[in-house]
Formats: sequence, C-alpha cells, structure tokens
Amino acid sequence: MNEYSVVMVFVSSILTLQLKYKIMYEALEHWKQYKQEKALQAKIAEEFKLKETIKLAKKKEWDKEMDKFMNKLAKKNGTTNY
Repeated sequence: MNEYSVVMVFVSSILTLQLKYKIMYEALEHWKQYKQEKALQAKIAEEFKLKETIKLAKKKEWDKEMDKFMNKLAKKNGTTNY
C-alpha cells in the first residue's frame, strides 16, 4: 500500500466513525423528544382524568341537590297517584 491508500483508508475510517456518531446522536435526540412527548401526554391524560372526576363529582352533587328539591316539592305539594 502506498501513502495515498493509507491516508484514504484512515479518512474513510474517520468518516465512517463520524457518520456512526451522528446517527447515534440523532437517535438519542429522537429518544429524548419521544420521552418528553410521552411525559406530556401522560400529564395531559392525568389532568383530563382529574377534570372528568371533578365534572362527575359536580354532577353527583347536582343530582343530590335536585333530589332534595324534588323531595321538598313533593312534601309541599303532595304526590299524584295514577
């Protein structure tokens, strides 16, 4: 092998390593972004469940209040038997 061939093999090896490192770096960056998106999705889902729980609790409270009102109205006005 002459000097030119040795240099070309060396340069080729360096370029191959740089390409491998670039691919690894991009894969790691993609993984970080993926993990951040998953964490954000989990947080949104948790908040959505919390909001749904609050809505359900408010609906149950409203149902109780409506039952109290209807019972009070029935006591006041009586009931009709069909």
